[in-house]
Amino acid sequence: MLDVNKIGLLVTLPGFVVADQLLDGIGPFPGIAKWRNLGVSSGGEDFPELRDVTGDNCFARSHCFKLCEGEGLPVCGEDKKTASGVEGALLVPGNVSGETDGAGRRAGQVLQAFADRQSVLGFTWAFIPLLAQMVVFTVLFGNVAKLGPEGYPYHLFSLGALVPWTYFTRALGNTGNSLVAGRNLLSKVYFPRLVLPLTGVVGCLVDLAIGLAVLAIVTLCSGVIPGVRAFFLPVFILIAFLTALGFGLWLAALSVKYRDVVFATPFMLSIWIFLTPVVYAVKKIPAKYQVYLWLNPMTGVVEGFRWSLFKHPTPNWHYMGLSCLIVLVILISGLFFFRSMEKTFADII
Repeated sequence: MLDVNKIGLLVTLPGFVVADQLLDGIGPFPGIAKWRNLGVSSGGEDFPELRDVTGDNCFARSHCFKLCEGEGLPVCGEDKKTASGVEGALLVPGNVSGETDGAGRRAGQVLQAFADRQSVLGFTWAFIPLLAQMVVFTVLFGNVAKLGPEGYPYHLFSLGALVPWTYFTRALGNTGNSLVAGRNLLSKVYFPRLVLPLTGVVGCLVDLAIGLAVLAIVTLCSGVIPGVRAFFLPVFILIAFLTALGFGLWLAALSVKYRDVVFATPFMLSIWIFLTPVVYAVKKIPAKYQVYLWLNPMTGVVEGFRWSLFKHPTPNWHYMGLSCLIVLVILISGLFFFRSMEKTFADII
């Protein structure tokens, strides 16, 4: 069975290597790549201490493993006081403990660290909530409240909005909490702080891809075949990406000083979904009030998804342009605000 945890391992490790090479020699930190030790919180525990692999103060806590570039193989460590003089050790979150002899055993332990999550359904949790929400919304808002569209089934109407909306909520949550979650790393290592919020929106693209696959299967099984307008779908995915990044930068910077932001974000999203035409059609709103609905950038994303894939009415392109303009304002202002606060992150957090 497909194991997303193992796929995540294969995708993430090359990213660390690339980022390390990019950081080497930047600005006043020409030796930044030499630290080569990244401690990442696992299971709510503190970060392992960052180590200078050329000295004697190497330290690796349990439940972490080291990828030794010299061997190209992971070496499990359990409260080791030294790194055996191996330059280029990389600490990655895991759940590994055991012996260090045997290359095959070490490789198996690394994969097991990502697979051992006590989860029966595994990666299916990436789309089970989508289908469950689709069923509930179809029964309540489609069949009972009659808030759906004309021309295609309500379950496609709701699922076509839930896929981008779910990506947005997950990306915004991860991005807004990225600096607080990485606070120990911020205080010990210099690197471009913008990397942390970016990982939130980029990482959730995997969930979006799974959601789009589910949407495609449900659409085809419903006898609906998207037309050439489906080629515009990447445009609205990009808008969703930039929207999550723009708001996420604001939330990430604010959460460093005001931790209430982290707790307020889920509450804000629970209200935001009703300000976005996820469960109801825009035409159900009186025409004179629809302009206020389009001030929400996610309205353009949701309507764009539906228009691209289904026989959905053509959105008001003037209002769509207004939504895109708001996205750019939020993104640019978020970048400036984030950069203005960047130098104080390590001191405040």
